Parts: sequence; structure tokens; C-alpha cells
Amino acid sequence: METAQYGPLPAETETFPDNPSPLPPGAHRVAVVDLGSNSIRLLLAQVDAQGRVQVLNCVKSMVKLGEGAFENDALQPAAMDRTIAVLKTFARTCRMYGVEQIAAVATASVREAPNGRAFVERAKLETGVRFNVISGPEEARLVSIGVEAGLPLSDHPRVFMDIGGGSTEFAVSRNGEILAAESLHVGCVRLADRFFRKENGKVPRSLFEEVQNYVREKSFLPFERVRASRPAEMIASSGTAGALGAMAEAMRHGSSDDQGGRYVLLDEVRAISERLCGTTPAERLRLPGMSARRVDVIIPGAAIFLTAMEELGFDRVEITERGLRDGVLLQHLENSGLIPGKAREREQKINAVKGFARTFSADLFHAKKVSGFVLQLFDQARSESLVELDPVWRDILFYAAWLQETGIAISYHNLAEHSAYIVANSELLGFTEYETQQIAAVIFRSRYQGREEPGYIALSSNDWKEAALAGLLLKVAEGLDKSHRGAVTDFNLEARGRQVVMGVRADSESPIERENLTRIAKTMTSRLGRTFSVVWSAS
Repeated sequence: METAQYGPLPAETETFPDNPSPLPPGAHRVAVVDLGSNSIRLLLAQVDAQGRVQVLNCVKSMVKLGEGAFENDALQPAAMDRTIAVLKTFARTCRMYGVEQIAAVATASVREAPNGRAFVERAKLETGVRFNVISGPEEARLVSIGVEAGLPLSDHPRVFMDIGGGSTEFAVSRNGEILAAESLHVGCVRLADRFFRKENGKVPRSLFEEVQNYVREKSFLPFERVRASRPAEMIASSGTAGALGAMAEAMRHGSSDDQGGRYVLLDEVRAISERLCGTTPAERLRLPGMSARRVDVIIPGAAIFLTAMEELGFDRVEITERGLRDGVLLQHLENSGLIPGKAREREQKINAVKGFARTFSADLFHAKKVSGFVLQLFDQARSESLVELDPVWRDILFYAAWLQETGIAISYHNLAEHSAYIVANSELLGFTEYETQQIAAVIFRSRYQGREEPGYIALSSNDWKEAALAGLLLKVAEGLDKSHRGAVTDFNLEARGRQVVMGVRADSESPIERENLTRIAKTMTSRLGRTFSVVWSAS
């Protein structure tokens, strides 16, 4: 998870008190910004030297960034302005708390809108907050991490549901092991735009049933895959779940506290849906758990919730206040080394790329061989000062090695281009959109060094420059096993002034590798500005 550095903010007349509490020795303060299609949330937390995490504050604003976005295929100016205004307030709040790092994620409305990237750039320029745009399955995974962290261990799988404005996520997990991760293109704002734009009063029951049928039609296969994981318990997060829980609690006891109920039953959701459809917006506003900005989206949200319970076969759903922001926080703290657990994320990513490679019929023996070579090559090239690449590119190269032949499912001809396109448009579990773009760029540049950047990979010019260097290393690593026989057993890279010598050891004659590396040596000489040569020996 990337962090953001604060940029210059516009002059403000609002003032804040001093830092609410001094920072203890060895402690760090971090923030999470979760930008959904309906609401934006800020979570402020402190982690001490022993790795104990304390939440300091949570703030939420229903900016409805996705309002009109799905209907018009673009984020709307008014919605973007509302969101930027709240982000400026969030940034000032972070400064007040002495926050050192911000982990910010954006979901469905931003990832789908053609002007989503432009909005991300605007947010960075005007507020200093840099967003990672995450895929739907990655959003589902992070939700499960955040919710499951607050639950006791279980010997059975649980399914986690999060109803957002633009999409609904499901993840099936058993004690941190992700068994399924699905993202449905149905969310309360998206469905409100599609079905309820002209509804200003009571909603006909027939329309509610039409929405349910639409959800079933769009979610048939994802629901099948969730059922196949055999979850025994269902847990729902999000504002929709909280509002339904509050109404269910009021039905049982005549009132509800601000936190809402802790569970809902299937018959309760049916009754609540009936009641919601039979009320006007003004009447809905007086219901427990309701706010002015949720009035227009609660009915489509209830339709999604009820359909999921019916299709997945659950009579009861637990309600939690935890969600995506908690998962982002834990992931960020792990990645930053502030709490233990990064090994789990890396294991998830490795499993994801191996499974993806298998799906596209890549040669797994060759991929494993090349992935080992490219890590060794990266370490030696940096040690010999041949390339100046951030250590993050080491992992990117490892994943690229596993995925660089996925395009074989299309054709061997133009293999790197096919592979790069597949990866750039994938939703690899555990990866941000930015990381998949980096991987795709490295694969592309491993074959096409001088060609213009393809439009399906969106990276900055500096990213492309670094991807070109990383692509050279992948090109060499792949060349060491060009025949897919595993003949090369080891190599050593050594810089000698204006010369670079690669000593290669093989356990058999390797004419294909020899010929390939001879050609690659010319490219390396040109790109490195040093004479690159290969010396062969027997193992």
C-alpha cells in the first residue's frame, strides 16, 4: 500500500487546536482514507513500539462520488467537487493529529470511470492524498482481512459481504486463508441511478422484485463460486448493513441505539424491505439508522442484501462495524513493518500469480526457473551498480517472471504483448492496480524496448523508464532458460570497468540459450553503455 506525502493545501480560514495528544516514544500515527462510490471514510490510528494498534478517530462523509457516474459513464463535476472539499478537511485533520503516512484507496466509481485517473491526479495535487485504485476482488480481500481481525478463530469458512455504492464484494475466508473473492457490479448508488431516478414517493413492490431479479442475473456465477466454498456463517459490513441492522433492532425492541443491531434475520430483512417500499423519502428519513443521504439508496441496498441472503441460503447475517478501512490499515501497518504479518500478504500474492499462470497454460517449470534467475540477476546487478532500481522492483520482477507467458493462451506470436495486455487488465488478488500495471510494463519492455508505450498500461514516464530497466533483467533471465529445459544451473554477473561479464554454467550443451544470450548481449551493451559479454562453462 503506497503512502502519500502532503502537498501544499489551499489557504484556509478554519483553525484547529493543537495536536490532541503527544506522540509516545517509538509510536507512529497513520491514517486510512477509504473512498467509495457513496461515502468517504477517514480512520486515524496509532501504533506503539510493541505493535499495539489504537484507533484514535473515525470520520465519515456521504459525498456520493458515484452519483450519476454509472449512468453517464463518468464522474460528475459536482460529485468530484464535494469529494475534494471533504478530502481537504481530512488532510488538515491528519496534520492536526501528526499523521506520518496515509494509506488511501479508491473503489468502483473511480476504477470504472474514464476520468477516474484524472480525478486521482486532481486529488493528489489539491489535497496531497495519493490514492491506490484497487480491483473488486482486492477490495473483497481487504474487507475480509479487516473484519476477520476482530473475530475469534473459526474452524469453518465465513463469507463477508460489503455493499458499496458501485459494487458489492464477497470474500470467503477461513482464518486468513482466502477461499473465494468476488466483486459484483451491483451497488446501491449504481442501482439507484438505474432504477430509482424517477421514483420520488413510494416504490412499487414490482419494481423492488425487478431490482432483485437484476441482481440475480448479474451475480449468478459469483454466487455459485461463493456457495462452492461452503461458508457456514455470513457477516456484513457497510452503511447499508448498519442501517438494516438498526431497523431490525427497532422492530424487536421498539428502539435502536446509534450502533444498530448486531444481526438481522431473513424474515426481518423481508419485512424491512416491504416497509421501506411503502414509505415516502420523508417517512424513510425518520426510520432508525437513516440519514438524509442514505434515503435514496437504502431500497436498492436492501434489494442486494436480501437477494444475497436468499441466493446464498442464510437465514441470519451478523452485522459488523469493521470493514475495508480496517483491512487497509492492517495491510499498511504490515507492509510498513509496524506490525508482524507481511509474510501472509506475500504468500497470497505468490499463490495468485501461480494460479493465474496455471489458468493461462503457462509452463510452470519454466516460470519457476525464470523467477529464481531474475531475483538473482536483480541482486547482482544492483550490487555491481549496473542498475539503479528501487527494491520494490525486485518483487515486481518476480511476479512478472511467473506471468510473462500467460499470453500463450492467445498465441506464441507477439507473446509479450499478449501477456502484458492480459496482466494489465487482470484483477490479481492481493495486488493494487498500480502494481499490475508495473508488472505488465515490465513484461512488455522485456520484449519491446524501443516501442511506444501501449495505451492499455497507464504509468508515468518515470515508471516506464524504470520498467524498461527491469524489463532488460527479465529478458536476460528468460534467455537463460529459452529452451525450457533447465540446462543453465547458475550464473554470475561482474562489472569490470567499462565491461560487464556474465559467467554462465550449464549441465549440457545449450545452443538455444547461447544464441539467444548472444543477441541479448548486444541489447545490454547498448542500454547499459558498457560492453556486455557472456562466458560459458560446464557445471
